[in-house]
Amino acid sequence: MEFNFKHWVQIFEKNRRMFCPPNWNDHYQLTKEEYQTIYKSIQQFQKGESSDGKKLLAAAERQIHHLEDQSYVKAIKLFIKEEQNHARLLGKFMVKQDIPKLQSHWLDNFFRSLRKTYGIQSYVTVLLTAELIAIIYYQALRKATNSPILIAICNQILSDEEKHIRFQSITLHRLWRHRSSFSIYCRNSVRKILMYSTIWIVWRNHYKVLKAGGYSLTHFAKSVLKEYRKSNKIITLGDRIESTMVSVQ
Repeated sequence: MEFNFKHWVQIFEKNRRMFCPPNWNDHYQLTKEEYQTIYKSIQQFQKGESSDGKKLLAAAERQIHHLEDQSYVKAIKLFIKEEQNHARLLGKFMVKQDIPKLQSHWLDNFFRSLRKTYGIQSYVTVLLTAELIAIIYYQALRKATNSPILIAICNQILSDEEKHIRFQSITLHRLWRHRSSFSIYCRNSVRKILMYSTIWIVWRNHYKVLKAGGYSLTHFAKSVLKEYRKSNKIITLGDRIESTMVSVQ
């Protein structure tokens, strides 16, 4: 049976029903060292998670014929809600710890501009790159403090991002399945350049959290690239691997 995005609608809806908020009554306050380690970093990631998703949704609706699956738009709406929930959780934690929110940041603006360059394919490529970074970043952030609330938030985001990586990977497979081998090679080359560049940029801006979580630059890069290869397997095999993975949800 060929995979379709109705499965992802079901996964996102199930995820929403099973969501368990952290215990906001916990009174743990970050130590001075913990605060200094994470505050700038978490500001940037919270800003990156916050978006109304209108442009992504519009791009999805414009390109729906390439996917040949009308349920993709509903899946995207549910995906956007999960990302907004991440921003809400991080934002509430920041308020509790007296960490101000950012109104703007150059890195967030840069990646938002990249998403718009080539319709839905650019959006998905940039989002997937960010999510491959996030799966390692939030593992590090989870270890960077002793805050039970932040640990619970990281666990929730990690669970969601693992699914988001598969979701974006199968989307690229569906978008590219009628492309020539040369076209796919060129697109993968761009993805690889973006991936390596992002690894370096994120390290430069978030090394305090990554180091606190036990990552050197080499370990961080290797960990992200391991996730990148897993994603590429889904992009290459597509329906054959994703239908099996979704069936066990």
